[in-house]
Amino acid sequence: MKTAAIASGSGIPSVGDPSTLVVQLGLPAGPDEASGSGVERVAWNDLAGFRDALVCGLEWPAIVRAAELARLGHHRELLELDRAFGSGLPAHLAKASCCVGRRQLARLRSLRDQRTIQRYLDAIEAGEAKGWNPVVYGVVLAVFGIPLRQGIIHYATAVLRSHFGSAPAENSAASGRLDALLAPLPQAANALLGPGSAPSIAK
Repeated sequence: MKTAAIASGSGIPSVGDPSTLVVQLGLPAGPDEASGSGVERVAWNDLAGFRDALVCGLEWPAIVRAAELARLGHHRELLELDRAFGSGLPAHLAKASCCVGRRQLARLRSLRDQRTIQRYLDAIEAGEAKGWNPVVYGVVLAVFGIPLRQGIIHYATAVLRSHFGSAPAENSAASGRLDALLAPLPQAANALLGPGSAPSIAK
């Protein structure tokens, strides 16, 4: 049952994919190389800040913490993490994150043997948890035994790549910019997890 939920070839669960969040947030479609206007340059700068402050600075730690709590079966602490996450986020971002997280978690309802998932879903339905996307993603990593470093880099890559749509495949300049945007991710992951981190969090 678990194997069916794994994205083909990547080893990463197809559920909890953060690229949907980018679409719901309505982030700009990416730099328009044809126009060269200042608007696109501002969008690029904003995306680098989005990577550093939100994805790596806020969401990654939540993913790692949620994965560890789920692995240990600490359901109460997981719900406390859910309640604490997201304070101060803009309303539109918070709404989109919860919408994506809840939908992805609901897709795992059929995993009846996964008590963490069932309790999390029950708490959301009871209004005791919100179902933030990074927290849900961390639970998914734990349930499927995905290494943390691989999981968080996949998460950030999916978010940042979605900003560009199909542009990198068609535009060498956009591809170079995306590569530059993704380049700091391994070092950022090392800073969070440690340089030798590639442990599986499988139970």
